[in-house]
Amino acid sequence: VFDTMTTLYPNLDISREGLRSLYRRKHKTPPKVDVNLLFVDAVRRPRTVAALAEEFRISEADVYRRIVALQSAGYRGLVVWDENGTTYVRNITKARSGDAAYHMAEVTRGRDITFGVVSDTHMGSKYEALDELERFYDILAERGVTTVYHVGDISEGYYSNRPASIFDTHAVGFSEQVRHIVANYPELSGGTTYFITGNHDATHFRNGFADIGETISASRPDLVYLGHNFARIHLTEALTMSLVHPTDGAANTLSLKLQHLIDRNAGRRSDIMLVGHYHKSCGLKYRDVYGYLVPSFQHVTPFMSDNNLYSDVAGMIFTVRVDDNGKLLSIVTEYVDMS
Repeated sequence: VFDTMTTLYPNLDISREGLRSLYRRKHKTPPKVDVNLLFVDAVRRPRTVAALAEEFRISEADVYRRIVALQSAGYRGLVVWDENGTTYVRNITKARSGDAAYHMAEVTRGRDITFGVVSDTHMGSKYEALDELERFYDILAERGVTTVYHVGDISEGYYSNRPASIFDTHAVGFSEQVRHIVANYPELSGGTTYFITGNHDATHFRNGFADIGETISASRPDLVYLGHNFARIHLTEALTMSLVHPTDGAANTLSLKLQHLIDRNAGRRSDIMLVGHYHKSCGLKYRDVYGYLVPSFQHVTPFMSDNNLYSDVAGMIFTVRVDDNGKLLSIVTEYVDMS
């Protein structure tokens, strides 16, 4: 090519390497395009399956196949849902907050509403209080309680910024912790445990877009996933209850921590507010909210010891009395100490 060009253009002042460079610029090989990355980028906002099929010139069936393949490859944030007869796809890059309202009138009908409350079971941790949790569920069964609310951190998760924490787990990683929870979380005969996920559970999402709440719930119909960090329960049409799992640090004055949570979370306030995460116990009425810090089912870990923290190991039983209109009359709480 160089000899031909210099013959045709004798006045062309260019070196052999310069000509090669010019040729490469003029005849660039198109870079390889990763269609999967293009697909993920296309669903940063909600897109219909029909629109994706048209954009990528594939069938709608192929859109679904691509979604399954990407989910299997680790894109756990890809979600599909129907809305008014139209199917949408989106790549969610963080765990979704439980912003839906759950109506439990059929579950809680009657003037006395009794349910169990647990939190922070951290299953997969070497310090999980699984025996104590099983005994608490036995107590609930003896009392005829058929509904339990779990206020987050059902799993130990894995903080990649705390690499030494792997030595404090007996079930390491997403799959092992899912298997452990599905096989060993206590089952309430004829009953249901409704749960949210917390900051430890969310590490699985950060590490691989894997929502452990959805996976557990799909394998255990008695464990019903309500969302991440927050869910609002309508115990009756006139009585609401929030499940809240914050992510901040503990405080020395528990009642003040609870007051601040009620003050600063106006959007999450309900008539009853159950708060996990702190592994502590406290209850008060403030600003027309009955607030409770819920104890845990995890013993003190090395991380807690290093940070001068302690952990209450206990469950709670609530009996809520309502009038004929479903409005709150009284709350009786029973602290079942398992430490």
